[in-house]
Amino acid sequence: MAKRIGILTGGGDAPGLNQAIKYATKKALALGYEVYGIVDGWKGLIEPGVVEKTKDLHSDLQKRLEASAKEMIKREVHEFFWKDVVKNAGLLISPLSKTDVSKWGEYPGTNLGSSRTNPFGKKNDKSKILFENIERLGLGCIIAIGGGDTLGAGNKASKLGINVIGIPKTIDGDLLGTDYTLGFETAVDVIKEAVKNLHGTAKSHEKTTILETMGRHSGLLAYEGGNSTSVGIILIPEWSPSLDEISDILMRRKKEGVSYDIIVVSEGTKIREYEGLISSGEKDEFGHIQLGGIAERLKTDLAKRTDQKIRSTSLGYLQRGAAPNSYDVRKARQFGVAAVELIEKGISGRMISYSDGKITHVSLDDVSKGTRRVNVNKMYDIPRLNAKLVGFWL
Repeated sequence: MAKRIGILTGGGDAPGLNQAIKYATKKALALGYEVYGIVDGWKGLIEPGVVEKTKDLHSDLQKRLEASAKEMIKREVHEFFWKDVVKNAGLLISPLSKTDVSKWGEYPGTNLGSSRTNPFGKKNDKSKILFENIERLGLGCIIAIGGGDTLGAGNKASKLGINVIGIPKTIDGDLLGTDYTLGFETAVDVIKEAVKNLHGTAKSHEKTTILETMGRHSGLLAYEGGNSTSVGIILIPEWSPSLDEISDILMRRKKEGVSYDIIVVSEGTKIREYEGLISSGEKDEFGHIQLGGIAERLKTDLAKRTDQKIRSTSLGYLQRGAAPNSYDVRKARQFGVAAVELIEKGISGRMISYSDGKITHVSLDDVSKGTRRVNVNKMYDIPRLNAKLVGFWL
């Protein structure tokens, strides 16, 4: 296996990405590897720029970076980052040094950039180009940090003979094979803080507020976010209630003296009367329809049924763009270092996992077999449409 590692981040950004990149880079450099940052996810390996096959790839690309930085300074570009210099050089891949990543841990998001590029698209399969570029660049292994789509592509690449190690990242927390994914706890904190702030204005005006969170197939984020504070109802994709069921709960609580409610709803929740998901209709390269708007629609329909004043709001990208909390920083460090340790052992086709309180690893193939979701029977109180009051779920 060549002593060159490429690192990419794909899909939506999430708290903890820069920290994982930083510590994977530091560990790899300490073990004598050359490390290359791949810009904009899998796209960077499909369109890396004009890069010649050479044994001295690191030196050649570094010279182009230095020329690019000088040219930007000459143009009086007052502020630019590593990715800006790389793109200005006409590249989507370039070396990462200890100095490059030293301050990355201070920032949210991903300094490598990201995209939803799918190298295995049904209508536009670019897997052959992907394989050829990795071989030409002499990359011995790819560390892919992402969710189901990014790691699904990594699994397919692995089956082509490309060495891939995955790091789980998604604020939805819905990847199989791991109890934790980077970004989840920080996103839960964002929801908790939002609910706390909404309580003040909802109480002041006695208006029920519906808060929409992310969560396409799994309601874990909405569930834990709502469960971290005091909300009246939590709506998740794992259970499809009717408008009447929701209305009955609101009216019953009103009779009990509750002047307002907070409802947390996952964007992927299917209300029975709506006959499907609420979305914009736009699709990405993985075939996913862009979701959003369920809180607004519920606001209108529930107001008619309950004769209550109802507001709605969506957290949107605020959940993904927050600076990582201490838990995510620690997990990012562990995941990044563990990924390089697997490479050093000659292991590939695996995803770093946090399971039963330990850092371990699982097959990328197993990760791609489904979605981790809320166990409705054990965790969800269907009559209340809320978290069940139990301590032991297992």
